Amino acid sequence: MPPGQMTETEFRALYDRLRGQLPWGPDDRRGALNYITPAEILAALGEVTLGRTVPLAAPIEHRPAADNPDPAEHQMTGPLGADAGPGLAFSMDRIAMNIHGNADSHIDALCHVIFDGTLYNGVAADTVTAAGAAELSIGVAAAHRAGSMGRGRGPGRAAPGGAAAAGRAPDRRPGQRRQQRHRP
Repeated sequence: MPPGQMTETEFRALYDRLRGQLPWGPDDRRGALNYITPAEILAALGEVTLGRTVPLAAPIEHRPAADNPDPAEHQMTGPLGADAGPGLAFSMDRIAMNIHGNADSHIDALCHVIFDGTLYNGVAADTVTAAGAAELSIGVAAAHRAGSMGRGRGPGRAAPGGAAAAGRAPDRRPGQRRQQRHRP
């Protein structure tokens, strides 16, 4: 076996050992997001010294490559240019892409990894359907704690299968009031 690789038996032993160390109990649906406590958030705020924003965006890869054989496709839709006619019109961007892979990514959720028919913390894999994830999606995880997320998504961008996919948004107002946050 090449260096750095493990046998299936070694992997299963490691998996079982790590799974047995979950500190949040059998009903947990947030995973490592549990580490983001109010104290941690306040400590992070104390680290700000320059007041600069840091973009986390990456270009959307649109050319085929060895690590991206099926790249994103971008298309402008709606009335375009001279087709718009008089009055107000909107041209729109349509992007089709695989959001798991080496080239493009997104904030992940615990509902994406299935091992032996189960997801994180023993949740049944059949909670993930073509319509989304009823358990462990980032939208479900965020709803458990007034919108706190580890990175990348804002309130209007819940992952498929979360509360937004069900036609409702999680109520973030109590958390915003506690944080004395004002939204435009």
